[in-house]
Amino acid sequence: MQTPRFQELLEATSRSFALGIRSLEPESREWIQAAYLLCRVFDTYEDATGTPATRRTNLLLYASDLLETLPETERLTTLLASWDRRHSETLGNESERALLAEGAALWTHIGSFPFEVRKSFRRRLRPMLEGMLGEVARQRQGAAAPRSIEETDRYCYVVAGTVGELLTELFSQSQALPPKPDDDVFELAVDFGKALQLVNIAKDFHSDRLEGRCYWPGVSLSGNIAPSFEALEASFRLIEQRFQHSRERAWSYVDRINKARRPDVYRFCVFPLRMAEETMELGAHDLSWLAEGGSFKLSRVQTLALLAETGLGV
Repeated sequence: MQTPRFQELLEATSRSFALGIRSLEPESREWIQAAYLLCRVFDTYEDATGTPATRRTNLLLYASDLLETLPETERLTTLLASWDRRHSETLGNESERALLAEGAALWTHIGSFPFEVRKSFRRRLRPMLEGMLGEVARQRQGAAAPRSIEETDRYCYVVAGTVGELLTELFSQSQALPPKPDDDVFELAVDFGKALQLVNIAKDFHSDRLEGRCYWPGVSLSGNIAPSFEALEASFRLIEQRFQHSRERAWSYVDRINKARRPDVYRFCVFPLRMAEETMELGAHDLSWLAEGGSFKLSRVQTLALLAETGLGV
């Protein structure tokens, strides 16, 4: 059963996700809560650009070793014995540090899940870690060349499309999807994840760039001169177009969920997708946030309205 501490960590790292996960029945909530927190651990390793790339690479490799132990957990306890030592140096912000402090407990918790669930974690999160290792290597090499839209799309797969694939396997094990989803369902699941990630990439442009990251196509990190408004608008429109494509396919994915049998899973998926739609529309409506330091997000009132719309309450 999920622990109160994990719920606190979830609320500290993503308030909107913590709100949406309330709809799920206990077993599914426990699995998906742990999956989200584990991905946040991986994100912390990748995103800590103020930490030497060698250390971040070593932490991602350590996570890969832990992931490989999940189906056969005998080695997990042995590997976790070095957790505190490996995380003794400061990494991430306050909420991320709190999460890392509970990291060994989180891995142990996941190690108690049913065998097939542990296999799904390993199978579907392995590409995420491999992609993050490539991203850190790119940063270590000082790659400042603009990404193509295809490279942006690939990054979205690494950090979010893989999550869509994992959710699909977990949903199939909880009777929200058929026991053996076909390839088409997994492809739609990837777009479900990508749609949500594209919104994050859009609204976090300025904060990412200040920390030495840029996922927008055609925008370079080189030099101290910020890109022109026109260049940013053109790049944002490419992201918006890719979002609209993934959004349509994401709704096709949601429609595959057995709403009659698992209305909780259906609501869980609809809420973040509606949040993504409304947030992207907000950003596209008024581009003044493209100015240095700008961003966009839904208000608390708008978020509460979407919770009510999707049947999650307040």
